[in-house]
Amino acid sequence: MAQEDARRVADALRVSPQEADRVFRQLTDKTVMVERHSTGWRLRCGTKEHRRCGPTRRDKAAAEEDARRVADCPL
Repeated sequence: MAQEDARRVADALRVSPQEADRVFRQLTDKTVMVERHSTGWRLRCGTKEHRRCGPTRRDKAAAEEDARRVADCPL
């Protein structure tokens, strides 16, 4: 499976860096969202198997800014 995924990314890279990025994101199924937490708001991102949470923010806007920064980062 990993070899097949690597081949797909390599094939996409021959097309363009943007296509390789799109395929890589599709393979990792990166999800970025803001969720309500007990004392505020926080960023949650990652795949179903490897989920990570950001710091709890008092304001939802601050957590949304965290999510924008993470979503814009290349994998």
